[in-house]
Amino acid sequence: MREFAVASTFYVKCSVLENPTSIHSSELQRCTVVVKLVHSSPWEMVEVTLASEYSDSNAKNHALDDFNDLFDEFAQQQGIRLHRGNFREIQSFINGLPVAKYGLRGVDCEQFRKFLSGVKAQKYHLKYAAVKCGPMTFSFCMAFSCTPEDFYGTTTTTTSKATITY
Repeated sequence: MREFAVASTFYVKCSVLENPTSIHSSELQRCTVVVKLVHSSPWEMVEVTLASEYSDSNAKNHALDDFNDLFDEFAQQQGIRLHRGNFREIQSFINGLPVAKYGLRGVDCEQFRKFLSGVKAQKYHLKYAAVKCGPMTFSFCMAFSCTPEDFYGTTTTTTSKATITY
């Protein structure tokens, strides 16, 4: 049995069928696709980008407070403590907008993605959110008009993207 890695979350196992007929057995293969959930290792950083619906310059600091409240709620639900060693603000006010990028270590990416998909956007005034787990990025448009490209930093590249619109 041979195993081939396809991207970082899909694996294909193929075995050659043993049926010597007029078709060569090397031409027949039985393949099974196994899909694994996206998990991050403790040393791998989960990148989170959050955009606020606040638009005036006086309310921009409120956006960062809302983002911190969101992370506090996640930590409380997971029974973990976020501190300087596993949580940092990488960039804020991207392109002059109330957008911030954070890095988390030791956090299960799938758990954070599930948490974010269940969050009430109005509570934290969220317009857009993205969670990057290794090569995968999950985007959440939480407003009626949302263009994810407006919220990316200048160096963001991804190999695959899942967009969820509410």
